[in-house]
Amino acid sequence: MGQVWHVPEGCGPDGIAPGFYAEDEEALTALLADPTTEHASVPVGAPSPLVHGQRARVATPEQAEVLRAYESKARLYLGMTADQIARHEDWVRRYKAERAVEDANAIAVDAKRKVDLGAMDDIQVVNEALSQAAPGAWDYEAATALQVLRDAGFVRADLRRLRSAHVTLEEVLRRIVGQIPKLADPPDQTFIAVSDRLIMDAAVNLSMVEEAA
Repeated sequence: MGQVWHVPEGCGPDGIAPGFYAEDEEALTALLADPTTEHASVPVGAPSPLVHGQRARVATPEQAEVLRAYESKARLYLGMTADQIARHEDWVRRYKAERAVEDANAIAVDAKRKVDLGAMDDIQVVNEALSQAAPGAWDYEAATALQVLRDAGFVRADLRRLRSAHVTLEEVLRRIVGQIPKLADPPDQTFIAVSDRLIMDAAVNLSMVEEAA
């Protein structure tokens, strides 16, 4: 069974009307069955029961989310003066703004690092990776070095598929070159069909190599 929230007149989260909000039907039933609760049957024309003169209903998922957050915030600010709450919320806003700037700067620095790695030759990249993991380094340092290689564009290719793609492309080239002296009008449809199939095989193999990388 869920909980029940009471939103009094003139107090509560924005966008939530005064009344009682049950988290589920079971909680609403328990509220209305409580002998200590002053409630009434659903009045004619009213959308829900009244409890102490206020509507009682099952909260929508959106309302429940707002009420949980408001309840949590109320516990956080328990015993604080209005001035203390205002100063705390101002600090939270400034802290979030500072973190947003720091995060944006970190993203920009990382993007520049990847650009710089991409501009290095292979030896420079390997030296950069080695500098991240000295002999006897812990696993996380080795992982950092591996990330350097990946960010620089190093990938582990599927050599079997890569060789298959090369063989297929060589066969296409051989057939095309072999047919040059035999070109006629109309063209050889069988030759065109075979070449199309070989080209498609090569494309598939190369795409799978790219996906594996």
